[in-house]
Amino acid sequence: MNSSLYTLTNYLKQAAAFVKLSFAPNLSRCSMGLNFTVDETHENVVYWSLHVITAVTVPIDLLTVYLLWKKSPKQSVYYRQLLLALQICCLLIELHMGALFAPILLFPLIGVYSQGLLAQIQFPPHFSVVLFYFLVLDCFIILNICVFYRHQSILPSGHSLKLANKKSRNILYSLYAISLESMCISVIFSGYDESPGGSEYLEKNHPAMMWLVEKESWVVYDPNSSTRLVVYHVILCLAFAVPIFFLLIRHIHVLLKSRVADMSSRTLAYHRAMVNSLIMQSLCWLSLCGPVAVLIASFLLETIPHEITSVVQLVAQIFPLLNALTVLLNTPTIRKTIRSYLPFHSNSISPKMSIVPLRAGFSQFS
Repeated sequence: MNSSLYTLTNYLKQAAAFVKLSFAPNLSRCSMGLNFTVDETHENVVYWSLHVITAVTVPIDLLTVYLLWKKSPKQSVYYRQLLLALQICCLLIELHMGALFAPILLFPLIGVYSQGLLAQIQFPPHFSVVLFYFLVLDCFIILNICVFYRHQSILPSGHSLKLANKKSRNILYSLYAISLESMCISVIFSGYDESPGGSEYLEKNHPAMMWLVEKESWVVYDPNSSTRLVVYHVILCLAFAVPIFFLLIRHIHVLLKSRVADMSSRTLAYHRAMVNSLIMQSLCWLSLCGPVAVLIASFLLETIPHEITSVVQLVAQIFPLLNALTVLLNTPTIRKTIRSYLPFHSNSISPKMSIVPLRAGFSQFS
């Protein structure tokens, strides 16, 4: 109870400081650096919330991977492989962030400390961050390629945006993937301090945060190094790649309406089902893009309380679960398979069979 009151009081103090800073921008807050702590109650809530979300998500992710492999439509092997790769990446992100790494974010300070399984074997936390960044980029790239592929498959022959052959499409996909994944190099060689040892960056810029070096597994990044390039890269992705992504989906809808006379009803229904699934998966990305935008804002402004960034972290953690549920509910063959295993689903009774005894009964009393 006392810990909860302390957390609430601490949050109110930080909220009051945020309001004060908003109306007094010349306040020399940076001269003393950041100054906050993570109390035990807050730490336990985040830690166990990560575990609970992972415990719920992993079985659903595994089921989705299995059904995509066995029960997904056979019309497009390449597209099925893309969806399968996307779901596997989501599964790896969930396992990494919820069990192996299990980080406690420290935004607006660009740093984390870990309480996961990797911390117990003293795995470098910096490479855990690199792996997470790599997997998230993989998911983003694969989902974009899914949209590009669906867009190309619907474009009519002779259209100015239609690529000539499969080889040209694969080259475009590869160049796009390489251009995004190359940003992992900036993460690998960014300036950072990590356990074990001290932190020159914290001692110089945020001396009140030196309590972090007492943690078992931690890493903190210097924003004056190539870390800033990573921040700019994320901002560019949110500002340009995401709008283009949704514009392509919009164009696919326009193309489907214009090609109603060219496609059979079955082909049209298939494309619509796949596009609807892509739209829902794209909306799931808002659960990741939104929190990322808040974290970037907290780093740039240094006025968003740490408690809010912790809530944002948990919101981002449900992205793999939302993506899996979207695939399960929006793929017709998978949805049909799931319904066939439900206990209340039965094909043994039909309307015709149920009304015949009723008519016989009326004939007896007439």
